[in-house]
Amino acid sequence: MIAAQLLAYYFTELKDDQLKKIDKYLYSMRFSDDTVKDIMNRFRRDMENGLGRDTGPTATVKMLPTFVRAIPDGSEKGDFIALDLGGSNFRILRVKVTQDKKQPVQMESQVYETPDDIIHGSGSRLFAHVADCLGDFMEKQKIKDKKLPVGFTFSFPCAQTKLDEAVLLTWTKKFRASGVEGMDVVNLLNRAIKKRGDYEADIMAVVNDTVGTMMTCGFDDQRCEVGVIIGTGTNACYMEELRHIDQVEGDEGRMCINTEWGAFGDDGSLEDIRTEFDREIDRGSINPGKQLFEKMASGMYMGELVRLILVKMAKEGLLFEGRITPELLTKGKIETKHVSAIEKSKEGLKKCMEILTRLGVEPSDEDCLAVQHVCTIVSFRSANLVASTLGGILARLKESKGVARLRTTVGIDGSLYKMHPQYARRLHKTVRRLVPDSDVRFLLSESGSAKGAAMVTAVAYRLTEQARQIQQTMAEFRLGEAQLLEVKKRMRQEIERGLKKNSHQEATVKMLPTFVRRTPDGTENGDFLALDLGGTNFRVLLVKIRSGKKRSVEMHNKIYAIPVEVMQGTGEELFDHIVHCISDFLDYMGMKSARLPLGFTFSFPCHQTSLDAGILVTWTKGFKATDCEGENVVELLREAIKRKEVTAKQEVLPLALEGNMTCLLADGITFWSVSWMGPGPMWFWSVSWMGPGPTWFWSVSWMGPGPTWFWSVSWMGPGPTWFWSVSWMGPGPTWFWSVSWMDPGPMWLDASWAHVVLVRLLDASWAHVVLVRLLDASWAHVVLVRLLDASWAHVVLVRLLDASWAHVVLVRLLDASWAHVVLVRLLDASYIKFPRPHSEFLISISPFLSRWRAQ
Repeated sequence: MIAAQLLAYYFTELKDDQLKKIDKYLYSMRFSDDTVKDIMNRFRRDMENGLGRDTGPTATVKMLPTFVRAIPDGSEKGDFIALDLGGSNFRILRVKVTQDKKQPVQMESQVYETPDDIIHGSGSRLFAHVADCLGDFMEKQKIKDKKLPVGFTFSFPCAQTKLDEAVLLTWTKKFRASGVEGMDVVNLLNRAIKKRGDYEADIMAVVNDTVGTMMTCGFDDQRCEVGVIIGTGTNACYMEELRHIDQVEGDEGRMCINTEWGAFGDDGSLEDIRTEFDREIDRGSINPGKQLFEKMASGMYMGELVRLILVKMAKEGLLFEGRITPELLTKGKIETKHVSAIEKSKEGLKKCMEILTRLGVEPSDEDCLAVQHVCTIVSFRSANLVASTLGGILARLKESKGVARLRTTVGIDGSLYKMHPQYARRLHKTVRRLVPDSDVRFLLSESGSAKGAAMVTAVAYRLTEQARQIQQTMAEFRLGEAQLLEVKKRMRQEIERGLKKNSHQEATVKMLPTFVRRTPDGTENGDFLALDLGGTNFRVLLVKIRSGKKRSVEMHNKIYAIPVEVMQGTGEELFDHIVHCISDFLDYMGMKSARLPLGFTFSFPCHQTSLDAGILVTWTKGFKATDCEGENVVELLREAIKRKEVTAKQEVLPLALEGNMTCLLADGITFWSVSWMGPGPMWFWSVSWMGPGPTWFWSVSWMGPGPTWFWSVSWMGPGPTWFWSVSWMGPGPTWFWSVSWMDPGPMWLDASWAHVVLVRLLDASWAHVVLVRLLDASWAHVVLVRLLDASWAHVVLVRLLDASWAHVVLVRLLDASWAHVVLVRLLDASYIKFPRPHSEFLISISPFLSRWRAQ
């Protein structure tokens, strides 16, 4: 009894001592939690680079858009073909998707070999083989006469611009078919099918095997938004927010991203964790320096890694008493399936003894224990590496969703994950440590990635059918060019009727005068109140404007809800509520006793008799307050103020007094300023035309900055004799400016004086400014300037007698960094709604109007 215990103790001590030696020898392959977290963070940075427009082309983690925008929702149905090309075998499936809850998916499949001479030959021969296999399958299924939708799982890095197009970036694994890299594989397959000529196929989608895995699992669990392959190779995909994908237009919805994480580390970012065995594997591969992460983690290289470690340990006398056999030195003699068998808990040591014996070594029990521990360290490192990259994806999903706890499903496939007895448990445990605030379900793909290709095709088919039905339903709403021209013609007629006195009352487009005649000139100063009523919310603003060298605008505002019962009650209730909000705002700002000019944006059709008086024509936007239509809304507000007896006594008084209503504006009929850029960063359109009245015009336009910089400002003010012009070129040694004007008054007796300035600049460039006779304000002013690099710019003021002209300028900018400002009134069949929030416009114009009217 005692002897048996001593013997057991001896072997335990011997085992522990042996394992400690192995741990020390392979220390660099055993990762701490900090190391795994560091790898995860490195991968997240590479993900960001791959998604960026500028960094994507050179990123090692490519983050390729797949144009798969949705996972199955359970409503898919139909008969589909799925192809799966990515390894030593080529698989074809017929997938029938029905609404039968007991068996929603029925599959029939066949596997075809892809010999080495095919995958190492020419591309045309490879795709001819695929087309032949597909023809044989369709013959056996008796569907050659049908043109079924086809999904193509193509498990290699591809750049996609749409779902049914994929350009191969580079071959991986053992594939080396010539003439395929840089080509669209869907086009190559279609050509091969067409060359046969005995059947047709509609290839609707090409997907990576990771996408196929995600879609397969997504059919069973709609929370699945990540797909992972851990087999011969390794890769992952996930659903990314479209707004984060710079390579694809649009920012609504999501799209599946194929990470191609096998290339992680190709830029040297994992050099500190690579071992001498990893480098030897890479040197002996068919693609040295490429797919370095895959070579460290995938099943293709795991057995060979173990063999290289055993050889070195034997050479150093740590195993097999230093004996090395030719079999042990032969590449590929230890496979990943052997590693999986050795790590089985019960018969693992027995399997290890058998495998090592076949290699010609005579292992001891201690040798078998040591080899089993080497296999554990190598496979555990693989699980840690995959957990770090998968953890990076899950952490990104959690951050994008902005949730405290992530709930998601990861679909997984691959021989290493499926066959290795300990791999899945190790992976799951590490992932949950890396992303602790998460509930992650790992769902094994039982049907492989080919079924997923069928699911992608089924989703695409469903979306196509939905789009067709929507187009059919919406057909009546599509207007052709002739119909749009007719609408334009009718609108023009109604605008003209609205402007004419004798037809204004009957016109549907009212063209209501606003009595706004001027824009701010930058000298405005003071504190102002602004009200904004036009929807279910009411806004009160305090605006502090400071002029001078340090011009500034400071705004404070508060938003108040308008209950439906107030919107649809009596007018007295509505305006009492408005006054209550004003009073609350003044109290909130500590200004109960203040007397401030007040502007009121009232966004409903009004007939204005002056700037500070407007008769409500009709309510819109759900407002139905009684006793308001046909009434002056400024007077209704004044009466409500009197009822409330606001401390500030905000009375609506004549404009020249303080504490007054400066102006009333309607947002829909006023267009003040417009500027935009398009179609690209180097162009902008500017539009300018006349403001109110037959003799008033203001326009600003310029080009700049850079050697062709030019700026011209010219306008006509109120009255027939006032004119001011400024033009200059600058900056730099050729800087020139000229100012000339005519001023009303006794100095200019007949207002007919003309002034010509001609200046010789430092570098023989010229500028010419002409000021013309202005007695009747009916002529034009032209400025033409010769710029430094023979570019030209000109500004034309048009004839003003009938106030019916428009001026459009198209300007080519050097860096698209300037703007164009104009004062506009809509006069002849042009209608553009004011582009800025009308309350901001009111803020900008109210102080100017106050100063101008006072003058």
